[in-house]
Amino acid sequence: MGTRAELWRRGGEEEGRPPARLAVARVAAGLGAGRRREPFVADRVGCDGFLLYLGKRLPYIRSLCLTSCYSVCSEGFVEAIKGFPHLEKLELSLCTNIFGEAIVAAAEACPHLKRFRLSKDRFYCFDDDHSNDQEALAISTMREL
Repeated sequence: MGTRAELWRRGGEEEGRPPARLAVARVAAGLGAGRRREPFVADRVGCDGFLLYLGKRLPYIRSLCLTSCYSVCSEGFVEAIKGFPHLEKLELSLCTNIFGEAIVAAAEACPHLKRFRLSKDRFYCFDDDHSNDQEALAISTMREL
């Protein structure tokens, strides 16, 4: 059997339905409990509760990648990121409901971050209440980058 990331990619692509994807991700998390070096990749799956679950099952992981996790919101991420104090790499790509306060929380909860990637389809919109310098200021406090 492959790594959690490989298991997730295979299961997520084959099943395609959100409940099935979440079930596969939970199995992948369970198989990897206690492993430190392997990354955990969640692609188009998850919610705030799932991130809290991961924090309890995999508190020692060093790499977490969330891609297109539209059901994860800033408030849930702020709470869940506290469960990953050993992260060295964090990627948030196209997670449209994660904003500045979540990046601040990641900077505070994960002092060992050496690599951080924030990818969005846009970083500024005149009508967007969440557009400010909070993300940039939080990233500037990540001293290990």
